[in-house]
Amino acid sequence: MDKIKLEAYYDAAQGGRSYMEDVINVRLSNAEDPDRYAFFGVFDGHGGSEAAAFADKHLRREIDKQETFWSEDDGCVMNAIKTGFVSTHKLMMTAVGLLRARF
Repeated sequence: MDKIKLEAYYDAAQGGRSYMEDVINVRLSNAEDPDRYAFFGVFDGHGGSEAAAFADKHLRREIDKQETFWSEDDGCVMNAIKTGFVSTHKLMMTAVGLLRARF
């Protein structure tokens, strides 16, 4: 497999508020583990930073732990990403007391 060089840049503007609500997360592969993936997350605070920070903390881990994420089949990978999003959403609902922890 050919190696590619990947660089990323991001910028953030907080608009009219005196604090930043959004979270940006960029994780790139490194020389020790070049076959991993790049993760780009932009989490919009929508009037508060708590949900954005929660998604930043949990989403990548929830996607990573899906066994089919590491599949060679694109459909399996996409399903694993979707499952990771849903799992993160359920974790967030549980954390704020809207859902009983049954999973």
